[in-house]
Amino acid sequence: MATTSKKSKTSKAKSKRKSSAKVSPAQTSAEDQYDANQAEEGLWDDPGVIMDAIKVVQNEFEGLRDRFQEDFEQGYQLQPYEPKSGYESYTSSAPKNFFDKIVDGVNRAALTVHVNTGEEALEEERSDANEAELFLEGAFNHIDRLGRKTRQKALRRQLAFFSGIRGWVVMRALVYVPMNETETKFDVKVWDPMHVYWEDGVDGAIWVAHQRKATRSQIYSEYGVKIEGKDGMITDFWTEDQNMVLVDSTWLKEPTAHNIGHVPVFIGNVGDMPDIQNKDFSGDNIGVHNTLEYQGESVWTAARGVIEPRNRYISQLMDTAKRSVAGSLVHKSPKGDKKIKGDPYASFQAIPIEEGESIEPLELPTAPPETAAILGLLDHDWQQSTLPYPLAYGGSAAAESGRALAIRIEATRSAYSPRTHLLREAYQWLSEELLSQFANKAIGNKKVELYGDNPMTDTFFRNGYEPKDIKSDWIVDVIVEPRLPRDEQVEIEMALAASSARGEGRQPLMSTGSARKDIMKLKNPDLEEQKVLAEEGKEIPPIKFRRIASAVEAQGDPEGAALIVEWLEGEEMKNRQALAGEGGGAPQAPVSQPTQTAPPSEDEMVIVEAVMNALIEYGREDLAQELAGALDGTTPPRDGLIEEIMQILGEISPELAQAFTIALGGGQPAGV
Repeated sequence: MATTSKKSKTSKAKSKRKSSAKVSPAQTSAEDQYDANQAEEGLWDDPGVIMDAIKVVQNEFEGLRDRFQEDFEQGYQLQPYEPKSGYESYTSSAPKNFFDKIVDGVNRAALTVHVNTGEEALEEERSDANEAELFLEGAFNHIDRLGRKTRQKALRRQLAFFSGIRGWVVMRALVYVPMNETETKFDVKVWDPMHVYWEDGVDGAIWVAHQRKATRSQIYSEYGVKIEGKDGMITDFWTEDQNMVLVDSTWLKEPTAHNIGHVPVFIGNVGDMPDIQNKDFSGDNIGVHNTLEYQGESVWTAARGVIEPRNRYISQLMDTAKRSVAGSLVHKSPKGDKKIKGDPYASFQAIPIEEGESIEPLELPTAPPETAAILGLLDHDWQQSTLPYPLAYGGSAAAESGRALAIRIEATRSAYSPRTHLLREAYQWLSEELLSQFANKAIGNKKVELYGDNPMTDTFFRNGYEPKDIKSDWIVDVIVEPRLPRDEQVEIEMALAASSARGEGRQPLMSTGSARKDIMKLKNPDLEEQKVLAEEGKEIPPIKFRRIASAVEAQGDPEGAALIVEWLEGEEMKNRQALAGEGGGAPQAPVSQPTQTAPPSEDEMVIVEAVMNALIEYGREDLAQELAGALDGTTPPRDGLIEEIMQILGEISPELAQAFTIALGGGQPAGV
């Protein structure tokens, strides 16, 4: 099979990209046929108008598509370097290794979807926001399950792949009830930017088109239409109010209103380059995109020019090494007709020669001394443009100081962050799109059951949702944080130092919550606080000793458990008598708290009553009854009771939660 050398392919691609940027709109036949007025008025009822509009924009996108192809061949496909016939060829695997490293890092980044409610939000609003987050988590799970039916990777993995190999991400999202079905479907497709064309307007895309090849069987399975030939070009065309599908230039789906109100397609790219124009405004018919081919950075953006020279110089070194292995001899004789028979290096032999003859080894070829300097420069540029080896690949066992580690983390983050930022934008758009489309009455969505793992509690959930459950004022925030090497011991020490009092009467530099968020970078600082409160609640004497009694009984010692409960009830009776007595002095500290020296700041029973009232107002009268039974000794506390109460109190009133902890502990802890 005939092949084209890598050098010629690259030069052709660069030549095409250069020439495509100078195509005049007047030179395109599609522009002559394109009725701009008809398109501007939204009259997309003619397949010819649609195909002509796409052809016009294709001229503008040609340089970008050539870059896509060049990156795929050089960086991902690792197309072999092809020298002249008979010479060695070397193709480095570094571009593919670098790509896999970046995409893996983006896939493993911590992704958090949060529905903002504001600091002054009521408990009901926070509860609704939590349900919204579960709705989105279930929708993402639903999308991935649908994708697996057609061998598609998980949504996040597709987005990470295209952000690395193309530097662009295109995603179409639909929420609808399929014909003859009863449940809503979340249909999200990630399109290859290579075959997506669009035209921008003031409020977003005016239209977006995606083209793909499909076999005759695939077209019939999807649209129920038989075509001539073995395959066809499908064009999925979206405007602000309609969707239509063509095969070649024939309708598969005539213009149909989608009732979404905008083009439901996300288009984003890696990097910070905005739309800019060339000095002479040359390049395309639309004007604002004539530098489009330079937007959207693949992982090889900076290293693209190093790949081919690196392969070429190493191939030349291999040629030199191959020639050196031959070990040729120079046999000098008066007439130049003498030859040595066989291989003189095969075994020891004495070679007779006449006077005037000589046998000398041919001087071995060596690489020019400049070659080492050139390879050093190429390797230096490659590491500056990618990730430094071996540190970024885990190949160094040398200990690093905190400062050195911080510098390396930031250097590595610069390779991940552009793509994780794009992933954040994509998921933020998708989250808001799913919520708005599901709540859109014009689409006619119905109840849907979603399930998955609750990211906050790591527990499984299965919930039903209806369009009326979605609130119009929800604002979604997404955080995508790369997982990079961290000196966690130093971070813990910093957090403790920052949140600890600096001396008597002096405040800490920052709150514990801020230290958890900004220094420790915990995914959910509020949830962590609730876990800490729950653990503190387990140490409250009435709860702690009843849990001990339950554990002793579970070990087969009911008598020992009864003795523990009997002792605890006696201690509780002493405390209640001390509180109820007038002029009886301060209540005695429980035996389990010998370090407590100060009496409680207020009546413990008042605090307990306030807690019960709060639980009843929250709608958990059952927990209030369980708490009352646990405190008066009528019923032993069940496992998990204190955790539930502390979690609710943490949401309602953290101050009440703290007072409750002190009250059940028999007083204020020493040192506070």
